[in-house]
Parts: sequence; C-alpha cells; structure tokens
Amino acid sequence: VADAFSADAFRQFRDRSPDFTDVVAVSELRLAVVARGEAVAARGVLVSGNFLTGLGVGSQIGRTLAPVDDRPNADPVVVASYDCWRDKLGGDAALVGRSLLVNGTAFTLVGVLAPGFRGVYGNVATDLYVPLSTQPQLRPRTPWDAPGSWTLQILARLRPGADERRAAATSTALFNAVLPAATPGETGPRGTHQVRLSDGSRGFQYSVREPIPVLLLLAGTAVILLLVACANVAGLQLLKGASRQQELAVRATLGAGRMRLARHTLTESLMLALAGGG
Repeated sequence: VADAFSADAFRQFRDRSPDFTDVVAVSELRLAVVARGEAVAARGVLVSGNFLTGLGVGSQIGRTLAPVDDRPNADPVVVASYDCWRDKLGGDAALVGRSLLVNGTAFTLVGVLAPGFRGVYGNVATDLYVPLSTQPQLRPRTPWDAPGSWTLQILARLRPGADERRAAATSTALFNAVLPAATPGETGPRGTHQVRLSDGSRGFQYSVREPIPVLLLLAGTAVILLLVACANVAGLQLLKGASRQQELAVRATLGAGRMRLARHTLTESLMLALAGGG
C-alpha cells in the first residue's frame, strides 16, 4: 500500500476515476519566509490548484488558491493560514497583495484563510499553501512531476451513491497502471499494489503501532536502570549504617538526643538519595 503517489497517479485519479470528486494533492515542505524585513520558519505544503476549494476552505482576507494558480509559468502566489498570518506575519491586512520572500523567491500573498483550518496533517498546523507549479523555485531537487517522484498525498470525496469497494478496486487498477518501470534510479513502488481507502475527514492520521515495541523496550530498560540505581543506593545505606554503629553509640553516650541523631542521619540519607536519583 502506498502512502505517497506520483504525478501520473494523481492525474489518473483526478481525471479518470468515476467514483471520486474533488481529487486534490498535497506534499509537505519546510519554508523560510521574510515579511516586513523579518525572517520566520514556516511549515508549508505544495498543493494542487483545487486543494482549498475542494476541501471547502474559504478565506478571511483576499482569496484562496485556484486552478489557474497551478498552471506552468503562473505567477508564484501563496496563501497563509489565519494563525500564521496573525502570529508570524504580524496580523497586518495590508500584507495581502504584497510580496513575501519564500525560500528566497518572491511570492505574492493573495489571501488569508478563515480561522479554524489547521491543514490536513493531524495536529500539526500548516502555515503556508503554495501551488504545485512553484516547486521548481522551492524544492528544485525533487520535482513533483518527475517520473520517479512519489511525493504526493491524495484526498478525494466519494461520489454520492458510490460503492467504497468498487472505488478501491478502480483506484488499485489506476494506480498499478502508472507504476514506473523498474529501472535504476527509480524510487517508486514495485510490483502490484492494493489501494485501501481510509477516512480523510480528520486529515492524515499516521499510525503509531510500529514504534510501540521500541517504546516498550526503552521503558523496560529505564525501569531496570532505576532498580539497579535503587539497589546501589540501598547497599550504600546499609554499608554506611553498619560502619557507623560505634560512632552513633559514642554520640549517644556523650548526650546526643535521638532527634538530633535522626536529623543528622536523615540529612546524609537525603543527600545520598538525591545523588542516586540523579
């Protein structure tokens, strides 16, 4: 099962699938933005021109992206999330329509999204949305439409009345039809693959099942290490107590009270416990 798709696979799903509407594509990337002379880091996504309209996301200021923005040689534009505009760009409405430097390239900020939309990557908020056509300026080493590039993730709406099993079977056929030839240098999947459909209403929810054994191993190691430390501290306490029996007897003979001896012993034990805990 692939969790990333090629440009050809995206086009096949978008143009030929009878079971889906609003087929959109997205790919994550890191961005550095300069606005009003200040540089900030931002989480960005490359998206198809129909991404925001397909998801039904509106704008608070200006406009959202449109398919025309995703055409080759189109002017580079960017749309900011509301939180990014407020927190990272200063919340200045006058920035809309002006130029921002994104990874060193001038982009026109055409809009700010309505509050509440944080993107499609679970709890990780997306700051900026740029068209896929601008990838040569932002990430030139891995073109999204190169034959061996599998960097896109896809969301789509199931048509009313469409059967989910049939949609999965159709998607599998379309997907396997565009698998690249097994030539040196290709990075796409090999062989025959099965496409499974999953609920995208909450975005991409990455599975945490695989790291669980590793986390359990680390937790077990930490517990063992803690027990070893406790055993060492306990051994030191017993050894020290046995060696000081005569000293404590002399102190008691000279008039030291039980509370004084207890405070003295407790202070030393506390210092040793703190060191052992550290």
